[in-house]
Amino acid sequence: GRDIYIAEGCNNCHSQMIRPFRSETERYGEYSKPGEFVYDHPFLWGSKRTGPDLHR
Repeated sequence: GRDIYIAEGCNNCHSQMIRPFRSETERYGEYSKPGEFVYDHPFLWGSKRTGPDLHR
């Protein structure tokens, strides 16, 4: 899913910074940590979780 997300340019409109909320962590699992994507380009950050992280 991640490669398609980048290839289709989805991150241009849908990237937002992710913040940890307890209810979202309980629903979707752990969120991505900064060290997990330090070498990824483009960065696929988000502020709102609408599902599990594609990065994992």
